[in-house]
Amino acid sequence: MTETVWEADFADLHLNSVPIVCRATPRGAESIDNFGTAVPTVHVDEECRSEKLDWSFVNSYWIAPQTGLTWRSVQYISPKLDPLKIRLLRPPSE
Repeated sequence: MTETVWEADFADLHLNSVPIVCRATPRGAESIDNFGTAVPTVHVDEECRSEKLDWSFVNSYWIAPQTGLTWRSVQYISPKLDPLKIRLLRPPSE
């Protein structure tokens, strides 16, 4: 488990430098489907909490163990919004 502390600004709430504490925990190997191809990844959940906002959330990442490339993620950016769901369709060209 890895712990990070970061700060976020919420202009709509008139709050800046709000501390957020997160703990990342690997959940294990998990293949994800990418247009019919199974992509091997490690599923990592990042449990986060902001005491100042009384807000807890869990970001999830599916990361290729060989390259560190994040193929899929679900990330919260505001207590007022639904999460961002990001899906990589192909690796970046070099």
